[in-house]
Amino acid sequence: MSQKSWEPEVSALAEEMKDGLRQVAGPGGSVKERIVRAARRTGFSYWRTFDLWYGKARRIDGHEVEAVRSKQEQEEALRAETDELLAEVLERVAVLEAAIAERDAQEASGPRPVEVGQVGLVGRVLGRPSGPLIRGR
Repeated sequence: MSQKSWEPEVSALAEEMKDGLRQVAGPGGSVKERIVRAARRTGFSYWRTFDLWYGKARRIDGHEVEAVRSKQEQEEALRAETDELLAEVLERVAVLEAAIAERDAQEASGPRPVEVGQVGLVGRVLGRPSGPLIRGR
C-alpha cells in the first residue's frame, strides 16, 4: 500500500490541529521531541499527537480541538507577557548604559570628590534601595 492511498485530503480542521500542535510544541529540538512536548502540554498520548501532527487521524474529537486551542491561547498570553518583560528589561539596560556613559564622561573630565549619594547607582536605577546587597559588608 503506497502512502498516498491511505493519506486522505487534509481538512481545514486537521490543518488547524497540525499548526496548533506545532505552535504548542514550540521551537527547538527534533520533530520527535516537539511531538513529545506537544503531547505533554495537551495531555494526549504520544501516538495520538503523532497522528494529529502528521494529519493521519481519521477523526478529531471536539475536546482535542478545545485542548489545542486553549494551549495556543496560553502560549500566546505567555509570549505577550514575556515580550513585555523583555521590553522593560531593555529599557532599564538603556538607562543603565546612559548612566554609565555619563559617569565615564564625568570621570574623563577630571577628578572630583565621591559623593555618598552616588553609592548604589544601579539599585536606584532599578528602583531598589542603595547600599550593599549583603548586610554586614
